[in-house]
Amino acid sequence: MSADFNDPRLPAVDRLTLSRERLRGALLEIAPPPDAAGDHEPSVLLTALMAIPGVRLVVDSVRSWWSQHPLHMATMVAGNTARTAMGPIARNRPFALIAAAVAVGGLIYWIKPWRGLLKPALLAGLVPHLVARAMDHVPLEAWMSAASAFASERMRGAAPSGAEPAATTSPQAAAAAAATPAPTPPVPRSDTLH
Repeated sequence: MSADFNDPRLPAVDRLTLSRERLRGALLEIAPPPDAAGDHEPSVLLTALMAIPGVRLVVDSVRSWWSQHPLHMATMVAGNTARTAMGPIARNRPFALIAAAVAVGGLIYWIKPWRGLLKPALLAGLVPHLVARAMDHVPLEAWMSAASAFASERMRGAAPSGAEPAATTSPQAAAAAAATPAPTPPVPRSDTLH
């Protein structure tokens, strides 16, 4: 189908097919498929960092979060547009491009946009995603044993250190403790409520 999709002699179905193929090709130039995008080898530093326990989980979680973020596609389009626009300038006038990069870097430093990046509203989408991914990678038994260890430690810490266990106290002391009523909380006076 080497015909132009604007050719009126083609049936509408063929023109639609050609238009879809051109659109698909244009979109693949902007964002290649995931298997084609990950064909490069990771750096030595990234490989060394991934060997640290827990780092792979965080890196995978952040990658997954960023791939679903609404700004992901916008940054890809902006990067491809900048690459297309700056390619000829970089070949013809590399020093002018370096001077422009220094000027843009100074402007970014002066504006300081990173101050707004650490707002809780922006990170609110990342933290639940990280927790969910961590819970997916850790077995349920590990979470349960950690919760039971925490609860038993809290229960042990709740008892006074000088108190004897209930089994060694006399029955008379236990009956007296059960017979004493618990103190009632104070009731606020009506003249203080406005």
